[in-house]
Amino acid sequence: MNWGIFDKYLLNDEKKLGECIQNYKSNRIVYREEIDGKIYYIKKYIMKKKDSFFCNLGIKNDLAKHYEKISKELKRINVLHVEPEYISVRSKNIFQRTAILVMKDGGITLESYIKNYEIEQEYFKIFFNLFVKLCQNKIYSRDYNLEGALLGKDGELRLIDFDKYRIKRIVTKKFKKKLIENLKENYLYKNRDINFENFLKKEIDRVIKELGWEKDIE
Repeated sequence: MNWGIFDKYLLNDEKKLGECIQNYKSNRIVYREEIDGKIYYIKKYIMKKKDSFFCNLGIKNDLAKHYEKISKELKRINVLHVEPEYISVRSKNIFQRTAILVMKDGGITLESYIKNYEIEQEYFKIFFNLFVKLCQNKIYSRDYNLEGALLGKDGELRLIDFDKYRIKRIVTKKFKKKLIENLKENYLYKNRDINFENFLKKEIDRVIKELGWEKDIE
């Protein structure tokens, strides 16, 4: 595979790019392209001046490099995830930096299986088990949601989207509370079916207990 063919996404010629499936404020854009019968997703990061400056100086990682860093940690603890296939960076100058992250298709989001959650309950439990395993290994996500887990054709669940993952050696009670609040957003304000909502609540209670955070988030 000549991964360099994806470098076209570093430029601004939209006519030559794949299907745009997500555009977040024009600084995080996701494309979908099929090549030789295989589906690839290309995440493009157009950084702000301040972030570009620090990334170009090597003081911090851009989000593509951050994804790669988190991926290495997940491989270390044997957590399945969609691995980065190719990363490329273009710096027009010290204040302008664009990065791309290319991934293969990893499957369908767990969110899509909510209607059949009783049949696929095993995978929803795995989703919460992985959250526990991440935290036990000092890896934390401030946006751990059902769209960030993909069920592949091989029947395996894989994590994806690590923009808000962090590696922290010490976490405060305030941070733990925030993590659990974010986890609860999987059922709050989304008009979930009452049975599914109750299932999620029980799973989150289990997560808190297994992590030993009961007193920390009172």
